[in-house]
Amino acid sequence: MNRQSRRAQAKQDKRQDREKARRKTARRARIQSLRQGRRQVVQRGKTQDRPRGGRLPGRFSGALAAATVFFIVLQALVPPQEQTSLNSVVSAAFYLLLGYFLCLWLLRRGVGRAMWVAVFSGVMLAIGIELGKLVRTEYSADIIMLALILPGLLLG
Repeated sequence: MNRQSRRAQAKQDKRQDREKARRKTARRARIQSLRQGRRQVVQRGKTQDRPRGGRLPGRFSGALAAATVFFIVLQALVPPQEQTSLNSVVSAAFYLLLGYFLCLWLLRRGVGRAMWVAVFSGVMLAIGIELGKLVRTEYSADIIMLALILPGLLLG
């Protein structure tokens, strides 16, 4: 009985080794074909504008754009006690960050005209926040911030 079980186990081990070797060769062939495909694309010149490291910049740009929107809205909900020109410039600087991160995220996703989509989204956010501020009784328009939003978005 022992001899039969050892033979059966040896047969099963050989079968597993053959299956493992087959999977290994299939994986190597698949990796080789991917490498060959990449070489052909590089030779044709389609990916020469990509960075050498292989990764596109702006890995966390979507999350940073969402965080920037969160802070813009938070800043609108809790107005400063005293409205100064420094407060207005800081508020407008958030739109510069939004323009940069949103454009970077859209470019990473391959959206055409990413800059204009980012500018349009930023302007719509600013209009929505200003309309939301109208609900408050102590609302006064911050002209400096409103004037700096579009240049900030364009610079971003």
